[in-house]
Amino acid sequence: ISPDAVTFGDFERNENKALEIGNSLEILISIILSEENAMRFAALLSLNCIKYCFGEMKMETKPEMMAKQLVDVCKKKNYTVATAESCTAGAVAARIASIPGASAVLLGGIVSYAESAKENLLGVPAEILASPGAVSAECAEAMARGARKALGCTFAVATTGFAGPGGGTDDNPVGTVYIAVS
Repeated sequence: ISPDAVTFGDFERNENKALEIGNSLEILISIILSEENAMRFAALLSLNCIKYCFGEMKMETKPEMMAKQLVDVCKKKNYTVATAESCTAGAVAARIASIPGASAVLLGGIVSYAESAKENLLGVPAEILASPGAVSAECAEAMARGARKALGCTFAVATTGFAGPGGGTDDNPVGTVYIAVS
């Protein structure tokens, strides 16, 4: 799958969902990407997920435009964002932070590679980490909610997955990425 060909609901797994909770929209996307593009594409898709929560339905494929649009919309609507990242290792926050004026909207990011960081910094329950595991939809959702709570932002995006070259299982092969926005 290439970023140019993706629209919401156009993923290899059909586990995508959007839930309206109070005044906010939470979304979860699971996707299997090629190993060589997993980290890059997960970071780009994460930015589009945040825009989707703002009501921006058109997906952008140019990273520099995507981050600029996100920062502009956040400023206009007085929104703030944060990240909780595992497989993208801070790439989503870095993309947002590269835009002039991003400090007005990006409150911070937590890179939580280790399960202990997911549990201690983001409040991911030990039960989720035990099963279904750190690379799961449940973990991504808990990470996003935890970042939102920890950093007090309007929206938080979380990424977890197997970017490769190692890792992966039969159920979650290398290239599996879960993205959640809370």
